[in-house]
Amino acid sequence: MPAKLDEKVVLISGAGGTKGLALTQLLVSAGAKVYVTDVDVSKVDQVAQHTEHPENVTHLKLDVGEEGDWADVVNRIEESEGGIDVLINSARQFGVGKVEDLTIEDWRRCTAANLDGTFLGAKTVLPLMVKGGRGGSIINVISMASLHPTDNTPNYSACNAAAMNLLKTIAIQYAEHGVRANAVIAGFSANSPLDDTHELAKRVVPLGRPGSGTDMANAIIWLASEDSSYVTGTGLTVDGGWSLQLSL
Repeated sequence: MPAKLDEKVVLISGAGGTKGLALTQLLVSAGAKVYVTDVDVSKVDQVAQHTEHPENVTHLKLDVGEEGDWADVVNRIEESEGGIDVLINSARQFGVGKVEDLTIEDWRRCTAANLDGTFLGAKTVLPLMVKGGRGGSIINVISMASLHPTDNTPNYSACNAAAMNLLKTIAIQYAEHGVRANAVIAGFSANSPLDDTHELAKRVVPLGRPGSGTDMANAIIWLASEDSSYVTGTGLTVDGGWSLQLSL
């Protein structure tokens, strides 16, 4: 892959697991300096260790629902790198149940990961992007539930839809500073919380398979790079055509 992100500093939330590893590997290959974070620091430690160039990866603890954690991480990166060019919010918390059965704790747990994290990440990183004068790119990984709510995910669907609209507002407010804000709207993935994902994808996804970590990573890197310099305030659907079936 061409080095499209040379010297760019990238911060990823919720980077533990196979998707985080695939994304980190491609970002490093594209020339970026990557900070991987997760509430479970052992997960991002593994990501850093298994990346081809671990010297370009730093792992840190971050609970995306805690403003103090964001401040600590961003201050650490500013001291080391002088700024942040790309923020990727990929922390997500699945939630199911009927509205009447959800507790306020269920609601707040889902909101903290899927919406509060988007707000707090942007609130903390945007001043640094503006001060640096070199613009930036904010990218959220958002569920298809933001566009097509299901009958058993009211909290998850609501949080993802709100996060998408927050990104659109950021795109308008910070365009004059060269900051872009977009989302990757993900369909079925190989490590989805849904059971039998591969078999289900064969039946409902036109391309006949769930998405991989690399599928998502390639879309994210495009939005992070100057190849998408005229794209802001939008959601890039990466779902193998699944949403086409939902729209029929």
